[in-house]
Parts: sequence; structure tokens; C-alpha cells
Amino acid sequence: MEFINNSNPPSELTLIQGCGSEAERASIVASGLDQLRMALTESFHGHITTLVEEIRTSSRLLRELADRSQVHRSRVPVVLDHLNVLLPCLQRTLRDITGYYEDKTLSRETRWRKMYNKMTDEAAGLPLSQRFVLYNHFLALLKQLLTRYFIPARLDVSGSEC
Repeated sequence: MEFINNSNPPSELTLIQGCGSEAERASIVASGLDQLRMALTESFHGHITTLVEEIRTSSRLLRELADRSQVHRSRVPVVLDHLNVLLPCLQRTLRDITGYYEDKTLSRETRWRKMYNKMTDEAAGLPLSQRFVLYNHFLALLKQLLTRYFIPARLDVSGSEC
């Protein structure tokens, strides 16, 4: 599913279906990275495992957003513009990762190093797993916006002045 920001914004149905298709893509990418991790030495496992966990969280949040949109239909228009910003970015990130780990012209270690370094550089030094942390926070906030469930800010009950 392609998401293009143009003068004809995608319909509600298209964006909600996009959540499902990107959730599926994220699951596939996470599995591919797991396979890559198993082929590499343990020194790479920490970074890859963290990235895989964040991608799986993205998949889960996207599925939850799609599912809850069925229950909270009247609130779907509130999140559409935000989804239209996030989904193309997430889609590109997942496709770029796929392109790197499927490049059979390079060794597995080189694939990982090239992907991690180039994608970190393109985000001004933000590590790849942190990019997914940002996506996940954004998705969690969209889910709260959709369901109108907000966690109130903690109050300072100690009585101290700020």
C-alpha cells in the first residue's frame, strides 16, 4: 500500500488498512532481522535484538490502532492527518531495512553494518532503534487520541515548590 501526500488525502479506510498492512510489513521485517541476527556473531545481537523488539512493538501498536478504529469510528477523523504523516515514514524505513538485509551481494555482517550506519546517519545520528521508539510513542499517543484514554500527568504531592 502506497501512501503519498498529495492534494487528495487518503480515505479513512485506506489509512486504517494501511495500519494493517504496515503492521504485517513490520512483522516480516522483524523476522528477517531475527534471521540476520542468528547468522551474526553475538557482538551484534544486542543492537539487533533491541531493534527487532521495537519493530514488533510498532506492529502491535499499528494492529491495535486498526482494531480500535472499528470501535471508535467517530474518532477516526481525529487521527487521520497524523497517520498520513507517520505511515509513509514508517513504510519507507521498513522498506529501506528490507533492502539492506536482502542485499545478497554483501556479507551478512556488512549488510547489518551498512544498514545501521547509513540509516543512523540519515537521521542525524539517531540510532535506528531510537527511530522506532519515536514511531512507537507517536502511535501510542494516536491510540490514546483515538480512544480518548489519556494518562493524567503526575501531580507533585510532596508539597514542594517548583
